[in-house]
Amino acid sequence: MKLLGLEEDLRRRSSRPTTGKLIIGVLGEYLYRPGIQTAHTNIGNLTRLRESRMERAKQGEDAEEMRKHVEPIWTGQIVYRSLITREALESVFPGHPSLSYPIQGRIINAAALISKPECYGSVYDGPWVAQVAQEDLKAEFVNWESRVQTLLDLMKSPSKWVINSVDSLPSFVSGRVALIGDAAHAMTPHQASGAGQAVEDGFVLASLLAQPEVNRITVTEALKTYDEVRRPFAQDILQRSLRTGEIYFLQCPRVQDVTLESSAAGGISENTLLELNDDLGDILRWTWTTSIVDDRERAIALFKNRLGINIAAV
Repeated sequence: MKLLGLEEDLRRRSSRPTTGKLIIGVLGEYLYRPGIQTAHTNIGNLTRLRESRMERAKQGEDAEEMRKHVEPIWTGQIVYRSLITREALESVFPGHPSLSYPIQGRIINAAALISKPECYGSVYDGPWVAQVAQEDLKAEFVNWESRVQTLLDLMKSPSKWVINSVDSLPSFVSGRVALIGDAAHAMTPHQASGAGQAVEDGFVLASLLAQPEVNRITVTEALKTYDEVRRPFAQDILQRSLRTGEIYFLQCPRVQDVTLESSAAGGISENTLLELNDDLGDILRWTWTTSIVDDRERAIALFKNRLGINIAAV
């Protein structure tokens, strides 16, 4: 996501929209409104947007804080990825559980993750995406069970992807510039919610910008409202995804200092596994107890309240 530009018709300063364009990073197709244009790209192009925002804020009190967030941080996690065919897997391991999760019918997206929690918060030294030898991948999973080894054997040309994250930004907006999606809250994949949170950002932001009271003057209040509603929620999901990963990797408080040998020997009790399952249920509870529609309505009410509009009387 990047700042594409800012164009204004300086000859007009009325509260009505002009032909000027405010261009901000957002997920999805181009969305137009008088005075506003949005577009999307990926996390690899974020630096220029953050540097632009930092320049705008360098005279303000938050300049030093913003400088801490120009670069994303490494979570200490890496995912090895490869595509394998359903037929190839079925020929060597009929009934493999991965057969139930193909993409495009006959292709299976295989992913193998590793985690080095001591590296969390550092900057990864090297390319974020790179092709690696199959031997390098298999070396990370020595002595794993046959179902895993079968997948690794079929991952002939794996790629290695560094999992970065955007640490908790103090704000998603600055003036008439807004961030959404990975630009605002890039997260680990363990709740499969990164793209969903970007869509929710876009839904709330678009709903606010569609209000008839939004113009060149009031758009900053709309963006502040977007930040007030979406930032706490999205950053909470970011943290929940991290905690989910800790459980998946057995690097959580309930399981301390687990070695490959102790795990293989049954060192983790059934009761502990059941407790971990309950923990996962609690972390995921938001998916069925909250609604983005409620957040949208709250955002609209907050925005109108900022403008002094009694929504109950409208």
